[in-house]
Amino acid sequence: MNYPLKMLSILEMIRFRGEKTWLHSMDLRVKLLIVAGLITMASLFDKVVELICVLVAAITLIVLAREAKQWLKGSLALWIIVAIVFLVNGFLASIYVATLLVLRLTCFVITLSFLLSTTSPDRVVAFLTAMGAGRGVTAAFMLALRFTPIFMLDAQKIWDAQRARGLGLRRESFVKKLKPLITPLVVRSFQVLHNAAVTMEVRAFNVEGRRTTSLDTSLKVRDVAVMVLAASLIAIGLAVHLLQLLPVPF
Repeated sequence: MNYPLKMLSILEMIRFRGEKTWLHSMDLRVKLLIVAGLITMASLFDKVVELICVLVAAITLIVLAREAKQWLKGSLALWIIVAIVFLVNGFLASIYVATLLVLRLTCFVITLSFLLSTTSPDRVVAFLTAMGAGRGVTAAFMLALRFTPIFMLDAQKIWDAQRARGLGLRRESFVKKLKPLITPLVVRSFQVLHNAAVTMEVRAFNVEGRRTTSLDTSLKVRDVAVMVLAASLIAIGLAVHLLQLLPVPF
């Protein structure tokens, strides 16, 4: 991509594209446990071998969810950030410290990408509703998860339409090139938000009372088994790391 929207490609790593595997239909609580465990280990571990093990686990989740291809397509901005982090820390600190930071950052991004790309916004809203979350919190998550990809696609379409009209042929600054994109995108955003507000009003979003959901939010046998396995592996990994920190008796 040779246009200013190349940085928006990072949203491809987190965009939900429909359920493909059993990981997509897994209960959100199980995914949160796995993600929290991997992020905790990536934050605490301070050895390259340990971080590589966490990174392999995160990559395995992406591959099993069949999201690796789309993740790689949208990872251009990530590799640029990783390269900058590595060069800066390698120059200011050391190559070893830079390697640790790069591995830790990559683990964070891949783990969060797995959570967002395999979780339907409807399931997030259903989970928050079942947990008794407030309307404001539920609405914020719903709008952010559902409309961010829509705005990204709208920005891509608007940019392609402007380029078809000759935009970008002249040598202009980056800011001037974005002007024909920002105005129609802002107008489109107001239209989408207005339609969302009308829909929420028609569905009695502001009516008092406990809300329910049509989606099943109960834990299944497979979810419980995966949760127990994930909790066991995370506990073993953290225990091994803590044991290495204990002083060795002579």
